[in-house]
Amino acid sequence: MYIQLLGYLTEIYQNQYKNVESISIVIPFVFYHGEKEWKLGNRFLDQFVLTNQEIDILKKFMPNFKIDLFDLKTIELKDKLESITF
Repeated sequence: MYIQLLGYLTEIYQNQYKNVESISIVIPFVFYHGEKEWKLGNRFLDQFVLTNQEIDILKKFMPNFKIDLFDLKTIELKDKLESITF
């Protein structure tokens, strides 16, 4: 799932870069409605099996974007949307 999301982010940034001189920030949201409980964490780095020492060494070389997860089976969507708006 995170690889797919990374691909979407890359495509968005590439399209922005081709059309303007600067790019906008993209905040990734995931609307999850699967049967099973979400167990993928909320950061890209969570997908790797690394020791704390490896994380400390490698994290500066790896993308580590955070997602805002909307687990549609467990949240009140209205409350979640209000929590992320300015």
